[in-house]
Amino acid sequence: MTHDEFGALPRGINHIGMTVPDLDQASAFLKQALGL
Repeated sequence: MTHDEFGALPRGINHIGMTVPDLDQASAFLKQALGL
């Protein structure tokens, strides 16, 4: 990818969305994985 082909290239990520079947289980997993 170059600047000319796609315009301005991204410099970071603000947020990511995911769908999960069990929100409580996903929340517990992420808290443990991220050390929160």
